[in-house]
Amino acid sequence: YGNTLYAASIEGHEPGVKLLLDMGADVNAQSEQYNSALQAASFRGYDQVVRLILDADADVNAWSEQYSSAFYASYQE
Repeated sequence: YGNTLYAASIEGHEPGVKLLLDMGADVNAQSEQYNSALQAASFRGYDQVVRLILDADADVNAWSEQYSSAFYASYQE
């Protein structure tokens, strides 16, 4: 998965995402092969996880080769 926050986000594990963010996980970290936690949660349609990540001041304009932006990722699946 690349990083722990990304893994929790793409699986929709809301309690895990909240815990990681509360413990200071980098909300904008990009994994080596994948993308940001926001893009992952957007892609999978996990609205509550997306909200947690946005509330933690995620960069909504973050760009990656795979999903482009979180907005674009939300329309991919």
